[in-house]
Amino acid sequence: MLSPSIWFDNEVTLQLEKDSRDNNKDKQQLVFLGIGEAENSGRMQAPFEAFYQTLRNNYTDIKLSTNREKNLDHVGSKNPNIIKCLNYYFQNR
Repeated sequence: MLSPSIWFDNEVTLQLEKDSRDNNKDKQQLVFLGIGEAENSGRMQAPFEAFYQTLRNNYTDIKLSTNREKNLDHVGSKNPNIIKCLNYYFQNR
């Protein structure tokens, strides 16, 4: 996920994850989360971190990576995060 809008609709993504956790928590998963460090700090960063922590703490068979591109905003972080995500995928699949 790149710059996910987890804040959208009162953070409904976090609730959807929680609702489906029992069905997914033991499945093998490969997840990359990327965001720009300069993205709206309160609106984007806190929910992003909460989602990362939720995945890290609740999924037993997950390969999880997170990346924050320094000094880059939503648009600027896209290409560097795409490259890192693809590298992560091909190194871990």
